[in-house]
Amino acid sequence: MNKMLIAMVVLAVLSVSVVLSAAQVVVQARPRIGTLIVIGKGIAISKDNPMDFELVKISAGRVVARLRGRVVSALGGILYMGADKYRIRNITYSNGTFSGVIYSAGSPVGAISLDSYIKGNSEVWAGDLVIEENGTQRYNVYIIGYKRRLKPVEFANKIKEYCKDNPRKCKAAIKGVGRELCDDPSLEGCREKIKNFCERHPNDRRCIALKNAYCSVRTDDVRCREELKEYCKKNPDEKVCERLVRAYPKIIKIKERVKRVIKERMPAWLRRVRGRVINVTRRLQTRRSGW
Repeated sequence: MNKMLIAMVVLAVLSVSVVLSAAQVVVQARPRIGTLIVIGKGIAISKDNPMDFELVKISAGRVVARLRGRVVSALGGILYMGADKYRIRNITYSNGTFSGVIYSAGSPVGAISLDSYIKGNSEVWAGDLVIEENGTQRYNVYIIGYKRRLKPVEFANKIKEYCKDNPRKCKAAIKGVGRELCDDPSLEGCREKIKNFCERHPNDRRCIALKNAYCSVRTDDVRCREELKEYCKKNPDEKVCERLVRAYPKIIKIKERVKRVIKERMPAWLRRVRGRVINVTRRLQTRRSGW
């Protein structure tokens, strides 16, 4: 089921991409998932009648492909609602929110808007769905996200891209935990060596450090959120976990230990300001209560 939904993303994006259709050329390499925004299944419940509900499946993301020697990408998704199939276009997403326009037979027929929450060990997307076919139908939607982590080949390609865009940070991440894998990540040969090594040895400390560095700035991707959540369960004191909490507070469940670490590392001047604000607030509350 997981593989099927991921394949849905590729098909949906390729079918809606203005860039790809306008180019009118054959894709030169197999399309790959650039960002997997939301993937899962759940239920849509009518706002007018709680006994009127449908099972739903959704998958949306950004697909990357190579056309005529250049890399292009596009957003898209697919929504299954009962026996009906819809495409999702005009997608916007950021920091635990997702929205898009619902299309059927090439025409807009509704909209979907979701927010992400942590319930237990699961990520749940909840929000509104409107379908305007044979009248307007409004639903509350609840999607349980699939736990999808980066595969070794995906992870290797991602860190190669990261090292190309951030050669200094790439080198620093490796040196922080062990010996360098090559001299200069700004060179293609060096990046290829890193990619090949980490694809074969994904659990090497240097490769894990690179994965964390990449994922810390890509928390909009389901796979990166899962990678960091698993890593931070075992290593809550790591700085990458602090950044994750600050960048994506709605998605990542904050453990008390992580909260304590953040507070301990808070700059002295910020602690003083925070203390003054708390004291002023308490005095105002005391005056209002008459004590």
